[in-house]
Amino acid sequence: MTRLDRFFVFAGISLVVLNLILKLVEYWITATIPDEIEYYEDDPYFTERKAQYEIINKVK
Repeated sequence: MTRLDRFFVFAGISLVVLNLILKLVEYWITATIPDEIEYYEDDPYFTERKAQYEIINKVK
């Protein structure tokens, strides 16, 4: 019975550590990827669509 208890304790601790590692990786990914506007700012098609969006919203 003690082997089974040790297994469940080990499995529980492993899941908690894995969850923490996944949260740290997710935070690192979201912190290092730039915002969409900054990323596509140099794209002429994106700036054209942005200008059209601003014109449409100012008309309304």
